[in-house]
Amino acid sequence: MIRFLFLFAIVCIATLRAEEAGFVSIFNGKDLSGWMTREAMEGDWKVVDGVIDCDPQGEGKGDRNLWTLKEYGDFELFIDWRIKETPFTNPKARVILPDG
Repeated sequence: MIRFLFLFAIVCIATLRAEEAGFVSIFNGKDLSGWMTREAMEGDWKVVDGVIDCDPQGEGKGDRNLWTLKEYGDFELFIDWRIKETPFTNPKARVILPDG
């Protein structure tokens, strides 16, 4: 869950910060071109209203990692993210929100 939240945050902010000089967007806001996941998880990932969304309750088994086709190095990462309300919260997965 924490990995998903971190990845989700990366994608969201990349679109917004790409307008700044020297920054490159890693998400086009329309589809998942340039991204990949395990074949069994492809149906769990989609773009909804310009945001990458993962269904953690999807039919695929195992982790739900999503990664870029291109490798990046020596980078600064700016992110925005959100947590959707969910009927189940794992008490073992600690999440510290930006306001502490």
